[in-house]
Amino acid sequence: MKVISQKQNVRALLGLLMAGALMMTGARTSARTPQPDIMFRMRGYLPSRVEDWEAASSVDIQARFWANNSLGTAFSIGFGTWTAMSEYVEEEDEYGYLASSIYGNMTTIPVGISALFRSRVTREVAVVLEAGFRYVLATSNIRSEMAYDDGVESGYIGGIINTDDALLAVVGVNVQTTVGPGVSVECGLGYQFDLLEPRESFLGEDVGSTSLRAVSVNLGCSWQF
Repeated sequence: MKVISQKQNVRALLGLLMAGALMMTGARTSARTPQPDIMFRMRGYLPSRVEDWEAASSVDIQARFWANNSLGTAFSIGFGTWTAMSEYVEEEDEYGYLASSIYGNMTTIPVGISALFRSRVTREVAVVLEAGFRYVLATSNIRSEMAYDDGVESGYIGGIINTDDALLAVVGVNVQTTVGPGVSVECGLGYQFDLLEPRESFLGEDVGSTSLRAVSVNLGCSWQF
């Protein structure tokens, strides 16, 4: 019941943000309102759950709509890869033999919406602040395997460690530099944290939760349309 309540609260919050985004994009009536742009961005992550994840990276595309020179809304979709922390253990003693391993990666498709605030430093340089949500569709290719022999019985167990979808909050700060008519490059830092931690399961059994909390660095380029 607690999980259902959390999901309902998050959906309500997402609904409010979506309504605000539609109002903001609908306010683009002035001829001097900045043109919308498309942002292509590459990200590298430093996961906080180091016992679960070795590294992560992603690419994403944002459609950004500006209500005025400072306020905007971004709709985002991306594709990422999270590499599991590899583990191999082998033991042999008078009781028998045991070997286990974990390896592989998880692919993610984050989709979501962000609110933007842009402040001009010079005519060509601006600081862009971002805050939003991402629903992360997760497909796991992480395998766990175990082989054993106790002198009486031997066997093998293996399978995929499945991971549920995740819901994240994201914040970021980027420096935007205009390099040509309607073209800009951006670089900056971001941080994401779990609103609902994804659960993991192995052979149909729940084995706990993981986290996609991470610090990120990014580099991107945008074009007005």
